Amino acid sequence: MISHSPQADDPLYAPDLIGVYAAVDRSLARAASLIRTIEWITPSNAAEERERFLVNPTLEPLFTYSPRSEEEKASLLALIGENEIPSIEPTLHGLFEERKNELSLESALIDARGDRAEMTRLSQTIYGVPSPSLLTIAEAILTETPESSPFTLSSQEIYALFDDALHQLGLSDWKVSYWENRTTMVRQETKEILLSKERTFRANDGARLVVHEIGVHATRAANGYRQPFTIFALGLPGYLATEEGLASYAEQVCGYSDIDTLRTYAARVIAVDALVSGASFVETAERLRSHNLSLSESFDVTLRVFRGGGFTKDYLYLKGLSDVRAYVERGGDVEELLIGKIAIEHLPLVSSLLSKGVLKAPQCRGYLTL
Repeated sequence: MISHSPQADDPLYAPDLIGVYAAVDRSLARAASLIRTIEWITPSNAAEERERFLVNPTLEPLFTYSPRSEEEKASLLALIGENEIPSIEPTLHGLFEERKNELSLESALIDARGDRAEMTRLSQTIYGVPSPSLLTIAEAILTETPESSPFTLSSQEIYALFDDALHQLGLSDWKVSYWENRTTMVRQETKEILLSKERTFRANDGARLVVHEIGVHATRAANGYRQPFTIFALGLPGYLATEEGLASYAEQVCGYSDIDTLRTYAARVIAVDALVSGASFVETAERLRSHNLSLSESFDVTLRVFRGGGFTKDYLYLKGLSDVRAYVERGGDVEELLIGKIAIEHLPLVSSLLSKGVLKAPQCRGYLTL
């Protein structure tokens, strides 16, 4: 359990420290709300290319992207560079500086759409690549026989489950929205759970996605919004592995994980490895087919990795799961990870800021600590 008392005699007691970094936090939060990387790098013709691929899986998809104006780019970069980052508290200075650099890289990533070499290079800089040991774990998981559960749940049924869960957890200022992308995701900047209206889901996906999207992603954002710095709601630098790993871990401990989901996470690792090894879209999909993924599954996983030209983020689901498991095995408390969108590596900073009275213990605990 998290329990800290502020030290009033600390030279950087909460009110002073918050005021010093408030302006830069606001600027970077506004910049983060404009970036929306996933939306920018998702092909505008993904649905059409999917249909074409399912008819002839030997054809390389020809993806197109929504244009980004110079004005949009300039406005974003102005926000990123709007304020000098105070150096009065070295750890916070480094944190905001790193987030500033990360946002600049994400903006460059959007500009690089369609340029595979540059997109992949920037993506690796931000997210990294899978290690040989993670690749071995992924390959072992893919030897497991898929359950191939039927897709029987409609998006409308998922919508209702999400809506109920938000109310159950007291997240009344959050909402569920439909969008055109096939991906289900949380947009923390607008407090929305985004859901494809046209997709169908496996029977187990309803409870699993509630735990994953709302019990972890929305919960960590909601707790982050209780903190004085919005960066804790939108994401500290390098938070994603812990974010996705904790969501995957929650699926397991709540009893909603299954081999099909785990195989999907493993397949994403294989696809990222294929990408950075120079394989084409078709070659990557074929490699996934050799692990008993269906044609449509192989397209969907490969698309996620090849969107924009080369996006390595997806291996973080399995890496993060391994990281969170290791953290728990060392005696770590998952409640400490619910305080906001932080990485395991940020816990010493979190402990320090709690002791100074800067941060607040998590109010919403999702389903992990019930």
